[in-house]
Amino acid sequence: MALRLAVYLRKSSKDREDKQAHSIERQRRDIDDYLEKHEKFEDNPLKKLIFNSDNDLFYEDASAKFPGRERFNQMVNIIQKRKYDVLLCTDFSRLSRNAIDNGVVVQLLEDCHLKEIRSLDKAFTTSPTDIFMLSMLLMISKYENDQRALNTSSGMSNRRASGATTFKAPMGYINCGEEKGKRWVESDGENFIKVRRLWELFLMGTYTVEALKNEAVILGVTVLRSKGKRFSPTLSTIRNMLSNRYYLGEIKQTDKNGFETWIKGQHEAMVDLDEFEKIQYILQKSGYKHIKLDRAPNIIEIIKAIAVSGVYSIKDSTGHTRPASLLYENKTRYICSQCKYRFSSNKPKSCPKCNTEFNKSTKVLVDERFSHYTQDRKKKDSVKVSVIIDFLERELMKLTISEGLFQVLRKQLYTLWLEKHKTVGESRKKLKVTIEKLEEERGDLYRKKFVEEGSSNDVKFAIKSVEKELGEQEQLLEDLKEKHEEDFDRAWQSLQVLRDAKEILGSKIEFEPKKRLLLSLVSSLVFYKDKIEVIWQKPFDVLVKKGIDKTAGSAGPTKCLDKNLFGSPDWARTNDLPVTLISMFP
Repeated sequence: MALRLAVYLRKSSKDREDKQAHSIERQRRDIDDYLEKHEKFEDNPLKKLIFNSDNDLFYEDASAKFPGRERFNQMVNIIQKRKYDVLLCTDFSRLSRNAIDNGVVVQLLEDCHLKEIRSLDKAFTTSPTDIFMLSMLLMISKYENDQRALNTSSGMSNRRASGATTFKAPMGYINCGEEKGKRWVESDGENFIKVRRLWELFLMGTYTVEALKNEAVILGVTVLRSKGKRFSPTLSTIRNMLSNRYYLGEIKQTDKNGFETWIKGQHEAMVDLDEFEKIQYILQKSGYKHIKLDRAPNIIEIIKAIAVSGVYSIKDSTGHTRPASLLYENKTRYICSQCKYRFSSNKPKSCPKCNTEFNKSTKVLVDERFSHYTQDRKKKDSVKVSVIIDFLERELMKLTISEGLFQVLRKQLYTLWLEKHKTVGESRKKLKVTIEKLEEERGDLYRKKFVEEGSSNDVKFAIKSVEKELGEQEQLLEDLKEKHEEDFDRAWQSLQVLRDAKEILGSKIEFEPKKRLLLSLVSSLVFYKDKIEVIWQKPFDVLVKKGIDKTAGSAGPTKCLDKNLFGSPDWARTNDLPVTLISMFP
């Protein structure tokens, strides 16, 4: 009786060593050649192979590094029912690359479920010698695979340690080189310049992330994807770019303990450190995810980011009137040790009045001020930085968040997010229904075009119309998804601010650690001729105005988390004592 044959083919795009040579099509051609030669040269009818490609061919796209392959397990179950005599594969590494499946394959011969296991150039029978040789071959294959992965990982670690990019370069850069170990990253031509322009626009402080994404489309910025295709950047791509230190010319290093450090990379930097830090200030002020800088925040830069004039206004590029920004001045003044004459200078020098040399007795006064800068380019009504810092410190003293109040604010944020999530979900469902109907309509038109000879112009026009509308609906769905991601990102960031604020704010804590929170707490710092006013971000504005901390009281219906909860409309349920609830997110 002829031998019943089972054929197993496998490839995995996840395995680095599975290149085009191991594609299913290539393996199938090699198997067909093998069967053709076997049929031609095998004369013994008992050794002929019976093979039906519809039922006896098992193939899948899965990694063999771990057990659990679906088609492989199905094939083993059938073999154990003694429905096949021979198992054929192009190479034994296709069968297994892990110890458990190695044992399963060897056991098929050990228990005589199979008479032979073959590759294109080797064959193993149920003899003890062949079983031993097969088990050794499979273990060697696993060892080589593990060693290759270890060498690759070690090589990539060494390359990263030298500042090389071992991953897909982000927008504005492009990976170059095909040979392993000799790949590098270059600036992506004009696209690099356009992405740099996006950084410059955001540094102006007048663009939102969404507006920057729209500007990227206008500028023609593209992201390089697989197979050389380019697409316009998404909202998340823009958002992630602005907080990625790679654009500083740095590469992230992660040690075996998971500790992350950044080292100088081999690629060209797109922004310098001052620009990157200012961008983080703007992101934080706008409520977006940002990088927490290693060094202590510069209070002057923070004030620059939030300070505006309450006396003068200017027109921006869109023609809208907005409060004018202020001019920061840093002057060093000297008092002569002899004649007591006061003069300003960028560096120490002799007294311009009596020519006395600068010495240890010369008094040095550093004067830092913010001045109104009017439309006619004149400076007026300055205020000292020391006065501003004292004011901010006093204002921050007003904010104290108890555990109970934190729970109320957290639940309000969560409730708002759930409401938005529900609204977005309903909108997405409607768009998906519309898209499905348009796809069905397009399919009907394609069938009509195929059946009708010559196809009328009306059908062609209808197809174009449907495809245009389909594209518009799909774009709306994508925009909705991006906006939803942005809303979640900002809601999550707000929660982190609340968490930090609960830990840091309080009368007993010094001003210095509070500086990191200022951009998240303060919307604007308004300077008038005779006073300073701070405009707080929500929900902190209510905390300051009402001076809330924690108030006990009875419970009643609330809409804090669920419409079915009971309590008074002005109360929220927490795990702590009841806390007065004030609408903070109108």
